[in-house]
Amino acid sequence: MKLSLKKVLIIIALLGGVIFASTTLVSAQEDVLQVLILNSYHPTYGWAEEVVQGIYDELLSSDYLMDIHVEFMDTKRYPVEDIQEELINLYSKKYDPSNIDLIFITDDNALKFMFMYYDEFFQYAPIVFCGIGFPEEYDFTDLSNITGFQEDSEFLENFRLIETVQPDVENLFLVAGTSPTALGVVDSFRSDLEEYTGKLVFHEITGLTIDETIQKIQEVPENSAIIVVPFSRDGNGEFMNWDSFLKIIGESTNQPIYSAFSFQVGDYVLGGNVIDGYFHGKKAAVRGLEILNGKSPSEFPIEKDGGHYIVFNYDEMQEHGLNRGNLPDGARIVNEPQTIWYRYTVEIFIVGLLMLGLSVFSILLLMNIRRRKEAEKRLRFLTSFDALTGMHNRHSYMEELQRLKSFGGVGSYPVGILFIDMDDLKVVNDLLGHEKGDHYIMRVSKLLQQQFGDNSFIARIGGDEFIVIQTNVLQDSWMEQINGFMKLVDDEQLSQNEYLFGVAIGQVVCNSMKLLDQAIRDADYFMYQKKYTTKEHLNKTT
Repeated sequence: MKLSLKKVLIIIALLGGVIFASTTLVSAQEDVLQVLILNSYHPTYGWAEEVVQGIYDELLSSDYLMDIHVEFMDTKRYPVEDIQEELINLYSKKYDPSNIDLIFITDDNALKFMFMYYDEFFQYAPIVFCGIGFPEEYDFTDLSNITGFQEDSEFLENFRLIETVQPDVENLFLVAGTSPTALGVVDSFRSDLEEYTGKLVFHEITGLTIDETIQKIQEVPENSAIIVVPFSRDGNGEFMNWDSFLKIIGESTNQPIYSAFSFQVGDYVLGGNVIDGYFHGKKAAVRGLEILNGKSPSEFPIEKDGGHYIVFNYDEMQEHGLNRGNLPDGARIVNEPQTIWYRYTVEIFIVGLLMLGLSVFSILLLMNIRRRKEAEKRLRFLTSFDALTGMHNRHSYMEELQRLKSFGGVGSYPVGILFIDMDDLKVVNDLLGHEKGDHYIMRVSKLLQQQFGDNSFIARIGGDEFIVIQTNVLQDSWMEQINGFMKLVDDEQLSQNEYLFGVAIGQVVCNSMKLLDQAIRDADYFMYQKKYTTKEHLNKTT
């Protein structure tokens, strides 16, 4: 198709205007990124819940469109060695690893699983891990697509905290089970113990059955404290839910209980210098976004997560005779009763606003108007555009028809109408899955945008149906555009080494507003006639 210099300049100007004025629409039409979070544990386990939520919140605050998948391996109940084959078979059926854009690995069992099946599943996407107790046990030498954070349990700081808050404590008992997480944390405890120079005497209640553990806890003497680490499996390999275990030990002793993990500071636990799973997840997600922005995982060293803080449980503080003055500066308190300020914050704030006068009210009014306009803008987008492709939807298409049939469309004729229907999309969905079907829909939508997007109204009006409407159409250039689109479809088919998708089209040029409804019906009829003619031809040839 030959274009004059004048037409080329017009097209360039239109493209520049569209790019400048439609940044949001173009962004919505970008491919949705596929993100997989592989979590070692079960969703009701506090640490796992915190880490996943931190990753989610940070990812969803970005400008990327993402489809986030979460897989919980449940290795607190079932050792990864016992279920690894079932898991990799399941994940291989659910996901095409070459289509995953980013993977998060949380905690040691998931990382161990990743190393087992790296070549089979994990080599294709960048990987960010977190919650790893001892990354030095793994060889990352030849794995340039991996980076992450080491879990950093501050036991030494907890020893010092206990001495400060409860100086009468003489003995500190460590309670731990036999899960891989517990064993790793115990090693960290012992390592920090080597640097400790204070007066506490240390004891371990580890590697025992649940009954033996409870008996030992009941024997803990006065002027002692207990520090617990995640307990899910005892010396016989028996699983116990953490909340149930904590309730049992809390009711078996009057001595204060500390923890190095934020999710454990609640009922029965006094407090501690804790690592926060939510912060841990957010930090991993920030690194993942940096990688999506173009950085290589190999640019980042494996480092400790940091982000510890001191937190205490108000109810347990009352139980053990502590008040805010006993705590270090900056310590947080959970479950603290609301003071007058906390209970009546809204009322006090309203009174303050009234005292500020009309000027403050005017500012709030302007802010409210702005928020409403933004909400209306979002609502218009949701009601007028297709969520998958970013194109106009059927509602928007019906509004365009009404415009063309009203006074506003008088100067729009002749109007070109093109119906497009994808062939065998149901077969694709049935054989290859709806994600592949959506992938083909996105391909067709991009080809339509490429060929008609400059000066046409394009809409997805059904699952696999599209329509193009072009006003003030010239018959020759209109047919050239249609032929160009079909060539793009043919080229796309030849370039794909997989199931070939095709389209059926029907087109009409309408010269009068009165004939628009009939022209729509004719274009739709021609499209279906072409579709069925092609099927009959294929059936005869096969």
